Amino acid sequence: MYRGETSQGERIRITVAKTDAGRFVRDVSVSLATLTCPDQTTLELGFGYGFARTMVPITDRAFSFDDVFWESAFHIAGELGLLRGQGTLSRAQAIITPDEQAAELCTTGDLTWTVEFVRTL
Repeated sequence: MYRGETSQGERIRITVAKTDAGRFVRDVSVSLATLTCPDQTTLELGFGYGFARTMVPITDRAFSFDDVFWESAFHIAGELGLLRGQGTLSRAQAIITPDEQAAELCTTGDLTWTVEFVRTL
């Protein structure tokens, strides 16, 4: 497992699994992220992605994952070495305006992250 921080100062955790086929990202979680909306209001949310059987392969230390589903999008890419890793991520979320007449897109923009390997039992 890798633990670290995003450029917003929040916690990120990346769990890696190893099989005969190589190393895979099993899940990613971000404790909290601040998304900014077009009117400059902000939204804070935590989120996680579990990949189960469709784990994300790590090839030559690099991995990437992109998901766009209904009202949200998540993108992450980076490198995971044996002891540390780094990369970028972004999260976007469509939010209904207070008058319920439209939706606006709130986003973290491009964030960076760094992690260190943590041995778990």
